[in-house]
Amino acid sequence: MKQRFTALLLALLFPLLLQLGAPAAAWDGEENYPGPSSAPDAPYDGYLFCLKEDTAVLYSLPDSIEPISPEAGIYKADTLDTVYDFLPEAALRYVEPDYIVTLFDNAPAEEYPSRWALGLIGMQSAWDAGLDGSGVRVGILDSGVHREHEDLQDAELLTGYNYLDNNTDTSDEYGHGTFIAGIIAAQHNGKGIAGLAPRAEIVPLKCFGTKTSLTSVLSSAIRESADKFHCDILNLSFGTPVSSRTMENAVQYASEKGVIITAAVGNDGNQTRNYPAAYGCVIGVGSVDSAGAVAANSQRNDSVWITAPGHNLYGLDAAGTSTYREWSGTSFASPHVAAAIALLLQKYPGLQFDEVRSLLADTAEDKGPPGYDTSYGNGLLSIPGLLSPPNFILNGDRLRIFAPCEAGETMLAAVYNQDGKMLSCSALPDGCRMNGYSTWLLPLPEQGTQVKVFFLSDSRLAPTRAPLAWSR
Repeated sequence: MKQRFTALLLALLFPLLLQLGAPAAAWDGEENYPGPSSAPDAPYDGYLFCLKEDTAVLYSLPDSIEPISPEAGIYKADTLDTVYDFLPEAALRYVEPDYIVTLFDNAPAEEYPSRWALGLIGMQSAWDAGLDGSGVRVGILDSGVHREHEDLQDAELLTGYNYLDNNTDTSDEYGHGTFIAGIIAAQHNGKGIAGLAPRAEIVPLKCFGTKTSLTSVLSSAIRESADKFHCDILNLSFGTPVSSRTMENAVQYASEKGVIITAAVGNDGNQTRNYPAAYGCVIGVGSVDSAGAVAANSQRNDSVWITAPGHNLYGLDAAGTSTYREWSGTSFASPHVAAAIALLLQKYPGLQFDEVRSLLADTAEDKGPPGYDTSYGNGLLSIPGLLSPPNFILNGDRLRIFAPCEAGETMLAAVYNQDGKMLSCSALPDGCRMNGYSTWLLPLPEQGTQVKVFFLSDSRLAPTRAPLAWSR
C-alpha cells in the first residue's frame, strides 16, 4: 500500500521535480517569496504557504509543517528552507510571512462621558420598534468572552472555539472580546450597560491571548466562521499594515459564503491602511467621540466606510462578574456597526453585502466635508436611518424593494419600459415578509426603466393604498 502511494505521489510530482534546479524567482508580492530581505518591514513569525490545487501532499507531514487550513491548501513552516525542502517551488501558489496582527484598543482618557454612545446613534428607535437582533448570528473573532459576567447571563452565547489551544474554552483573559460582546449583546437588565442587539446569537472565536495574534490563527477562524459556525456577521477588531494573501483569501471566502464582515480601521490617526479593514469585501469602521467628532487616533484613509462610537466608552470588564471599565479604540466602533447590521438583518432578512454597505452609506449622518471623506467615511452610523431605508435600491440588474406589509395584502411589482409598456408583473415571493416588513430582490431587465409596486386586498384584489414608484 505504501509503495503504491509513493509511486502515485512521484507520478504526480514528476513535472514539478524537473524544476527543482531552477533558480528562485524574485518576489513580486503575488506568487513567490524568496526570503525576509524582500519582505515588507513588519513583524512576523514563520511562513505561510499555499499549495496549488493539483499538488499531492503526503498524508503524514513532517513535524516542522503545521496544517493551517488544509482544505484550502494552506500550511505553516518555521523557515523558508523548511518550505522548499518539503515541496518544489512550482508546487506553491505563494509563500508569505505569518504576520503578527494587533487588536485595535487604546487606553481611555482620564475623564470619560460614559453611556453616551447609544444616544448619539439614535439607538432607542430600534428598541421601540421591537428589534433586538433575534435570529441573527454574530461571530466575535477576538480574545474570548467572559460568560459569567452579570450583563451576559441571559445572552445568546453559543459554543465557539479556542484557536490557540484547540478546544472550546473561550474564556477571556485579556478582556477585549468581552468588552465587544457587551457592546453587541449586553442584556437590558438594569445593570451596567445595554447592548445594541441583546438577542443576537454570539459566537466567540478565541484567537488572542494577549494583544497580538498571527495571520495563520485568524485566517483559520475566519474561514470556519462561515463553514462551521454559520455566522451572518463577523466582527474583526484587529489589523496589520501589511496585506496578506492568506488573510485576504480568508475574508473573501467568508464573504462569498454570505458573511458580512466589519473591521476596525486602526488607531494610529494617520493615512496608513490596515488589513482586513482595507479589503473590498469588508466594512471598515472608524471611531468618533461623544461630540460626534472623529477620534484623534482613528485612521484617515479610504478604508473608512463609516464611523461609530469608539472613544472613551464604558463597558464590560472580564476581571469580574460585575465589574466594568472604560476603553477606547476603533476596536469598539466596529461592533456598533456589526450590531446595527444584526438589527437590519432581523428586519430585512436576506440582504447581501453590497446592499448592507450601500444602506450604511446612504443613511449615515454626514460629518466633516460634504459627502465622503477619509476621516468619517460616509458619516456617522444612524440607527433610525439604517432601519428606515428608501423603498428602492438598485443592485446591478436587480432592484431591492423595501415596503411595510400588512396582513391580508398581496404585493405586485410591475416593470415597464420607457414607453410605458409592461414587461413583467410578479407577486411578492413566499418568505419575504417578516416583522410587518417585506424585502424583495426583483430581477430588472435591461430595458426596464420604471417599477410600480401595488398593494391589493387578498379577498377583493382591490388597491389598499397608493402604489410605490421607481424610475431610473
